[in-house]
Amino acid sequence: MALTFKYSVVETFDNAPTAIPENRLIKGDGSLCGAGERAIGVSVSGAEAAGKWLGVCVSGIAIVAAGASVAAGDEIESDASACGIPLSTGKANGIALDAAGSGGLFRMAIK
Repeated sequence: MALTFKYSVVETFDNAPTAIPENRLIKGDGSLCGAGERAIGVSVSGAEAAGKWLGVCVSGIAIVAAGASVAAGDEIESDASACGIPLSTGKANGIALDAAGSGGLFRMAIK
């Protein structure tokens, strides 16, 4: 089954601080989230290198890379690689709409 998504609002950063892959949790300055950090959204078009354009979904449903197994309905926090994992001690960034294994992709409703 292909994942479907709906971007409600996409912000752009025209000067990414570093290379950013798609489907990662992003902080307000356009950098990758660290473990447990609050995200403003999810990268929808990665930046190939520092200084390149980066698109970030800040509202709606986005596809996120799983850093651990995720179940539908889990609240999601960031791991050290800016991937989504089930909430433990960090900041909740959204709700998983699908299940996914580590390294897979899942849809997340952004908080």
